[in-house]
Amino acid sequence: VDLSVSPSDTQQYYFTYTDGVSGCEDVGTLTVNVLANPIVTASSNSPVCEEDQINLFETGGEATAWSWTGPNSFTSSMQNPSIIAANVIHAGDYTITVTDANACTSSQTTTVVVGVRPDAGFNTDNAVCISAPSAASISLTAMLSGAETGGAWSETTSSGVDISDPNSVDFSATEPGVYTFEYTLTGTDGCPDDIAVITITANDTECGAFPWTGSD
Repeated sequence: VDLSVSPSDTQQYYFTYTDGVSGCEDVGTLTVNVLANPIVTASSNSPVCEEDQINLFETGGEATAWSWTGPNSFTSSMQNPSIIAANVIHAGDYTITVTDANACTSSQTTTVVVGVRPDAGFNTDNAVCISAPSAASISLTAMLSGAETGGAWSETTSSGVDISDPNSVDFSATEPGVYTFEYTLTGTDGCPDDIAVITITANDTECGAFPWTGSD
């Protein structure tokens, strides 16, 4: 006789066997031990910035074997694997399946977010001629080579230069000297801010032709 049972915990079953010829009976006992699934705890160092390292962790403490799967066909049999240089293709859900000494298994998923580094462009130096009104304004925006839009401008030398319109900054009322401006793009999802520094020298003598004059 076959009998299927699905106990949620350890159970003892009693059965009686009757001989079909003699009519004699015998009683037997069957104990079904139900083993608990191993504890599984999946985590990571998410969010991470692109080009940084992704670290995956399983810290349940009961497994003897591990099997990770994830985006971009990622697989690993290590307990705590890493992806050396993160890319946006590595973002997504990573699932760990653990197996314990009794061959019982458990699974859990952790989500990894990969941020894109902001690009504020390159640091640049330039000059304006404050004694010539036609040459006393400059476009800070035009000096940002390859920068992404959406950043914020600030003036770090506390001169009071009006940069409300970074496309046309007027230096005609300023004193001769060196003025420093920063263009900042805020990083997200684990990426740091990126800052480009623009240094402007305001001259009132020896004014010649400057490569950046006026607005675009």
